[in-house]
Amino acid sequence: MKNIRMTLLPIFALLFSLTTFAQIGNVRLGLSALANNSGVYNTAVGTEALRFNNGGTYNAAFGWRGLYKNTSGNFNVAMGYQALLNNTSGSSNIGIGNQTLMANSTGYDNTAVGKLALTANTTGYGNVAIGNEVLKTNVGGRFNTGIGDWVLRFNTTGIKNAAGGNNAMHKNTTGSHNAAWGNWALANNTSGEANAAIGHETLLQNEAGDYNSGIGWKAGATGKKNFACTYLGTDAANSDTSSRSYSTAIGHASKVTADHQIRLGSALTQSIGGFVNWSNLSDGRYKKDLREDVAGLDFILQLRPVTYYLDQAKLRRDLNLGENQLPQVADKDGKTSKSISKPAPTPEAVRYTGFIAQEVEEAALSTGFDFSGVDKPKNAGDLYALRYAEFVVPLVKAVQEQQAQLVEQQQRITYLEQQLQTLLARNGTIALAPQLRLSPNPASDVLQLQFQLSNPAPVQYGISDASGKMLRQVALDALPAGAHQVPVAVRDFPAGTYFLSLYVQGTAETTKFAVVRGE
Repeated sequence: MKNIRMTLLPIFALLFSLTTFAQIGNVRLGLSALANNSGVYNTAVGTEALRFNNGGTYNAAFGWRGLYKNTSGNFNVAMGYQALLNNTSGSSNIGIGNQTLMANSTGYDNTAVGKLALTANTTGYGNVAIGNEVLKTNVGGRFNTGIGDWVLRFNTTGIKNAAGGNNAMHKNTTGSHNAAWGNWALANNTSGEANAAIGHETLLQNEAGDYNSGIGWKAGATGKKNFACTYLGTDAANSDTSSRSYSTAIGHASKVTADHQIRLGSALTQSIGGFVNWSNLSDGRYKKDLREDVAGLDFILQLRPVTYYLDQAKLRRDLNLGENQLPQVADKDGKTSKSISKPAPTPEAVRYTGFIAQEVEEAALSTGFDFSGVDKPKNAGDLYALRYAEFVVPLVKAVQEQQAQLVEQQQRITYLEQQLQTLLARNGTIALAPQLRLSPNPASDVLQLQFQLSNPAPVQYGISDASGKMLRQVALDALPAGAHQVPVAVRDFPAGTYFLSLYVQGTAETTKFAVVRGE
């Protein structure tokens, strides 16, 4: 009987212990699980799970040393080998996977799912890590979200980053306020801030650049320190590995070659437009130091209008576009690459009309004209360009100068004619009045030819058609000086336009008239 009591005593003790825990909402299973516990509603399954928990409540630990050092932390879930191992007072954390949130001590509101996810986090809070080694080295960074293997892998103190896709932002350490969605998006970023990357290898080389945006396969993939640049479209990027500032590339394979530049389309683009003309801001309230020093005729007369074909092959080489301007696609093993099978479209052979920018620049320099229509290269890899709308200003100036010349010439002609009339009259030579008059004009039957002679003279007139063929010639007797009116019958002429010429001593004056016919 004594032996039976000795055998049942440990069993009764264990049942009492389990009953005691059940009464205060705790469940433990494993050696030293919840060994020091005074908290309630905790669940510990595994050796030394919640080993040092004291007043922490509503915790659940599954696995060896899950929540091992927790003392006062609440509402934590640890599933996996050493998950939340060093947590002491951090609350509302979820760690699922081997060594997830292992170093966390006071950090709270973190969620880690995957091997070594958030494993180094100590004080960071509000982080979400889903995938193997996501946010692995994060220490104090907060409000970061990483989804996919090795996402934000080396982040330490960067805050408010969101990244999804394998290796997205995986080198980031202190960069903050970034968003990257796509495999290897912003993969090399370390300290760059406020960047947005959507697409495979988007903003790939960026390390310390800020305020950049890229959307599309390999958009903005080049440049380590781009600043405030925007890349929209597959392979829209810098033309080389140089970093750019305040530049924008829009369209497939569009390339920027300098800072403060916007490029639309690529060498394959054949039309850019809309339903209204482009409007340049031209508000006089924001213009100062106005000068009327625009070059006109001197500049315009030196320009050489030409037609030309665009050298597509050379342009692709210089802008690093490749032969077909299509991106490279990784094979399923991720180690090799192949070109997309669909060939790039071949642009039509278009003969363009325009100027040569270098020649326009030379013409402006030779006339001392600081012409804003020439967009000069900003670096060795940049291209010359022309702002054709700016040619309107010197063209207007040229027309104004021509008009001034015409007015001056007309004044001189009028003066010379007056002098000639005076000389001819003085020498007794016959002169016509400045103009013939025909009435009615148009006519249907007879029109009156009106003119004036300075001296007596024989006169004749001729009528020709629009092609210049003479249809009628009439000689008049010598007429006295003064005003004259001669009837001219046109009833036998078909409807149309004709020319009447008056001849006086070998001098002719011609005017036009029309013949109309009724029904």
